[in-house]
Amino acid sequence: MRPFAIAVLAALIAPVFAADFANGLEAWREQRLEKLLREESWTSLVGLHWLDPAVATRIGSNTDNEVVIAGLPERFGVIRHDEGRWLLAPAPGVEARVDGAELANEMPILSRDNDAAARAPTVEAGRIRFVLIERAGRVGIRVWDTQAPTRVDFPGIEMFPADPDWQVEARWQAHEPLRTIDIATVIGTVEPMPNPGAAVFERDGHEFRLEALREHGSDELFFIFADRTSGATTYGAGRYLYTPLPAGAAVTLDFNRAFNPPCAFSSFATCPLPPPENRLDLRVTAGEKAFRGRH
Repeated sequence: MRPFAIAVLAALIAPVFAADFANGLEAWREQRLEKLLREESWTSLVGLHWLDPAVATRIGSNTDNEVVIAGLPERFGVIRHDEGRWLLAPAPGVEARVDGAELANEMPILSRDNDAAARAPTVEAGRIRFVLIERAGRVGIRVWDTQAPTRVDFPGIEMFPADPDWQVEARWQAHEPLRTIDIATVIGTVEPMPNPGAAVFERDGHEFRLEALREHGSDELFFIFADRTSGATTYGAGRYLYTPLPAGAAVTLDFNRAFNPPCAFSSFATCPLPPPENRLDLRVTAGEKAFRGRH
């Protein structure tokens, strides 16, 4: 094909690619906002209370409970640990549901099946929802309030302008055999996570490398990174980015879809932090900026 014909074809195709990029990014942003405003979301997260398996824990809104949760009845119930299961017994007259079923008697709210997978149903009582979570061998109560001001008055997310130039094609370098990488969290724990490979890309004449993570059951790569905007125009503890699994030797990193971790919106999240390998000496001026709303 002659150069003139190539130029004409490129001019015809370019608007199509630009429209696809803009439409795809707008759809992603709308989905991101919708997730943040769900009743059980990071904007409605209002508490995290660690439990002692050796002690029966009273919960309710009265201050003499071991765990105080505003929005619950004064005496809501008792949580206790018994042979690997965590059980919730309601106080008399309490109305609540566990995964939609009425909480009438003592029921398990954290247990394991034969494959050792943890099952933690959601407890719902009025505007309050809670679930038990496990982190580094500890169990805690994660609490949402559907009427939390941080959700009801959410001001939105500030973004860098969309920029196709930040849709980066990187080389995929698989780790064989598969290895793990230690990831620190905001609650002071360190958790090994599967590290299937790294994405290597060039920017401004320099080469950069991001180690990828693979979450359990996920069909995407997960990147946790910090850069020269962290703590200034973007969140100080870094940002997250997901991308489809590579089909071959390349992987696309669309930094326009880089987003703030949960701890940007709530003090009760347990966010993983960027490993040292993923601290870029580069200003990534794409994706979400630092959240300026109520925390």
